[in-house]
Amino acid sequence: MSASVHPFQRPEPEPEVRPSDVATSAVQVLPPWPRIVAGTYEAVSKALTVRTAFKRRFVEALFDVFDGPMTDGRHLARVPGFFPLPNRARLARSSSLARWIALAGIPRLDRIPLRSLEHKHWKVRVVDVSKSHLTETINGERRHRDLPTPLIYSKVVEILERL
Repeated sequence: MSASVHPFQRPEPEPEVRPSDVATSAVQVLPPWPRIVAGTYEAVSKALTVRTAFKRRFVEALFDVFDGPMTDGRHLARVPGFFPLPNRARLARSSSLARWIALAGIPRLDRIPLRSLEHKHWKVRVVDVSKSHLTETINGERRHRDLPTPLIYSKVVEILERL
């Protein structure tokens, strides 16, 4: 006999994940970003994508970074750079993306297609990212958590000049 439910009473919710589902589930893990020695390098901007994470929009730019001059240097890695986008329509003059656009010498500044920054040669500054976006409170002070050593990666933090 099935149990009846009063019209104003909700039935017990079924669990969303059953133990048998967990055992057969697969998770795709993205490979970690590459890590190179921090410093100044020559690079080529390859792909720019607008992304959203943690309720914030940003441009993810991928750079092919070279050891030495691009013409005869050795390709080290494809390193990301992250450039925040404002919630409103205009970039601040002092933002890292606005500085990059100024270095590119784009004449029309009211609407800038991201494609205009791709496949250009730059001198960039690369640093290691060793802190997570996650925070923890220690003695009443919020601090970013350290990344485990295998997850420390390099990123482009500044575009220094156009080559």
